[in-house]
Amino acid sequence: RQRLRRWTPWALGVTAAATLAVGFGLGRVVERTAPGPGRDAPPPVAADSRAPSLPVQLAAADHMGEAEAMLTLYRSSELPGDREAASRWARELLTTTRLLMDSRAGRDPQLAALLDDLELVLVQIASAGGEEETEQELIREGIEQRQLMTKLRSAARPMEMAL
Repeated sequence: RQRLRRWTPWALGVTAAATLAVGFGLGRVVERTAPGPGRDAPPPVAADSRAPSLPVQLAAADHMGEAEAMLTLYRSSELPGDREAASRWARELLTTTRLLMDSRAGRDPQLAALLDDLELVLVQIASAGGEEETEQELIREGIEQRQLMTKLRSAARPMEMAL
């Protein structure tokens, strides 16, 4: 028993050293055979940085629906109170529009163009006075000329279908 007690620590040490040596050797062999920089490895596939992620797509779809609802309210508003509510709502939507423009969604050319048009109209509505009828008519014409309602609907539809 005394001999066994004397040899046990030494045997455990040798076993541990052998295990480390084998692990190190295997690691070197795998490293040499694995493709890496400077070897015949295919280049890594990068994710398209212009494609918005799913949460950004959901936020954009929700935003397009809200913007469409606000523009519908604005176009059909006849009372100054409705126009003031639309103006407040436009200021809130303007913040989200600008955040989307600065996000991955703003890198998509079609969505970026839509967000630019929407931003312009939202700024006009947010800064418009509720009493000036010619200003209101110019904003309505701008919405029609840019076909903003149609663009908002078509931009939100593919995002909703992806869900």
